[in-house]
Amino acid sequence: MQNKSFPLLSRSGVMEKLIADASENGDANCTINLKDIPSRAKTFELVAKFCYGVKHEIITLNVVHLRCAAEHLEMIEQYGEDNLISQTEIFFNQVVLKNWKNSLKCLQSPNMWR
Repeated sequence: MQNKSFPLLSRSGVMEKLIADASENGDANCTINLKDIPSRAKTFELVAKFCYGVKHEIITLNVVHLRCAAEHLEMIEQYGEDNLISQTEIFFNQVVLKNWKNSLKCLQSPNMWR
Protein backbone atom coordinates (compact mmCIF):
# COMPACT_ATOMS: atom_id res chain seq x y z
CA MET A 1 0.00 0.00 0.00
CA GLN A 2 1.51 3.33 -1.08
CA ASN A 3 0.26 6.40 0.75
CA LYS A 4 1.45 9.31 -1.41
CA SER A 5 0.46 11.90 1.23
CA PHE A 6 2.53 10.29 3.97
CA PRO A 7 5.45 8.38 2.46
CA LEU A 8 6.92 7.51 5.86
CA LEU A 9 3.75 5.57 6.68
CA SER A 10 3.66 3.76 3.36
CA ARG A 11 7.30 2.63 3.61
CA SER A 12 7.24 1.45 7.23
CA GLY A 13 5.25 -1.44 8.63
CA VAL A 14 5.75 -0.19 12.19
CA MET A 15 4.56 3.34 11.43
CA GLU A 16 1.57 2.01 9.51
CA LYS A 17 0.57 -0.20 12.45
CA LEU A 18 1.04 2.57 15.04
CA ILE A 19 -1.15 4.98 13.06
CA ALA A 20 -3.79 2.30 12.46
CA ASP A 21 -3.88 1.49 16.20
CA ALA A 22 -4.20 5.16 17.11
CA SER A 23 -7.02 5.59 14.57
CA GLU A 24 -8.90 2.56 15.90
CA ASN A 25 -8.64 3.98 19.41
CA GLY A 26 -10.16 7.26 18.22
CA ASP A 27 -7.01 9.22 18.99
CA ALA A 28 -7.68 12.48 17.10
CA ASN A 29 -4.34 14.00 18.15
CA CYS A 30 -2.17 11.06 17.26
CA THR A 31 1.21 11.05 18.97
CA ILE A 32 3.69 8.31 18.19
CA ASN A 33 6.73 7.53 20.30
CA LEU A 34 9.61 5.72 18.65
CA LYS A 35 11.75 5.50 21.75
CA ASP A 36 13.20 2.09 20.87
CA ILE A 37 14.47 3.07 17.44
CA PRO A 38 18.17 2.26 17.14
CA SER A 39 20.73 4.99 16.59
CA ARG A 40 20.20 8.73 16.76
CA ALA A 41 17.97 11.50 15.43
CA LYS A 42 20.31 12.01 12.47
CA THR A 43 19.64 8.45 11.34
CA PHE A 44 15.87 8.97 11.56
CA GLU A 45 16.31 12.15 9.53
CA LEU A 46 18.05 10.11 6.80
CA VAL A 47 15.23 7.53 6.95
CA ALA A 48 12.65 10.31 6.52
CA LYS A 49 14.62 11.81 3.61
CA PHE A 50 14.66 8.39 1.95
CA CYS A 51 10.88 8.06 2.36
CA TYR A 52 10.13 11.52 1.01
CA GLY A 53 12.48 11.20 -1.95
CA VAL A 54 14.90 13.84 -0.68
CA LYS A 55 18.50 13.29 -1.71
CA HIS A 56 20.15 11.04 0.84
CA GLU A 57 23.41 9.21 0.83
CA ILE A 58 24.10 5.71 1.99
CA ILE A 59 27.77 5.68 2.92
CA THR A 60 30.10 3.41 4.83
CA LEU A 61 29.69 5.48 8.00
CA ASN A 62 25.88 5.37 8.07
CA VAL A 63 24.91 2.09 6.40
CA VAL A 64 24.77 0.08 9.65
CA HIS A 65 22.72 2.76 11.39
CA LEU A 66 20.30 2.97 8.46
CA ARG A 67 20.02 -0.81 8.17
CA CYS A 68 19.20 -1.18 11.88
CA ALA A 69 16.63 1.62 11.77
CA ALA A 70 15.08 0.16 8.61
CA GLU A 71 14.81 -3.26 10.24
CA HIS A 72 13.23 -1.77 13.36
CA LEU A 73 10.73 0.19 11.24
CA GLU A 74 9.98 -2.85 9.03
CA MET A 75 10.95 -1.09 5.82
CA ILE A 76 10.57 -4.19 3.66
CA GLU A 77 9.59 -4.60 0.01
CA GLN A 78 5.97 -5.22 0.99
CA TYR A 79 5.81 -1.53 1.93
CA GLY A 80 7.53 -0.18 -1.16
CA GLU A 81 9.67 -1.45 -3.96
CA ASP A 82 13.39 -0.90 -3.45
CA ASN A 83 12.76 -0.06 0.20
CA LEU A 84 15.49 0.91 2.67
CA ILE A 85 16.35 -2.59 3.92
CA SER A 86 17.13 -3.80 0.41
CA GLN A 87 19.09 -0.64 -0.47
CA THR A 88 21.26 -0.86 2.64
CA GLU A 89 21.87 -4.58 2.13
CA ILE A 90 22.94 -4.02 -1.46
CA PHE A 91 25.32 -1.24 -0.43
CA PHE A 92 26.70 -3.27 2.47
CA ASN A 93 27.33 -6.33 0.31
CA GLN A 94 28.68 -4.50 -2.74
CA VAL A 95 30.72 -1.77 -1.05
CA VAL A 96 31.49 -2.53 2.58
CA LEU A 97 32.14 -6.26 2.50
CA LYS A 98 34.21 -6.09 -0.70
CA ASN A 99 36.94 -4.03 0.91
CA TRP A 100 38.77 -4.37 4.25
CA LYS A 101 39.22 -0.62 4.59
CA ASN A 102 35.49 0.00 4.18
CA SER A 103 34.65 -2.85 6.54
CA LEU A 104 36.86 -1.40 9.27
CA LYS A 105 35.54 2.11 8.65
CA CYS A 106 32.00 0.79 8.99
CA LEU A 107 32.79 -0.93 12.28
CA GLN A 108 34.41 2.22 13.62
CA SER A 109 31.54 4.53 12.64
CA PRO A 110 30.65 6.98 15.42
CA ASN A 111 28.07 5.90 18.00
CA MET A 112 27.70 2.50 16.39
CA TRP A 113 27.37 0.64 19.65
CA ARG A 114 25.09 3.08 21.52
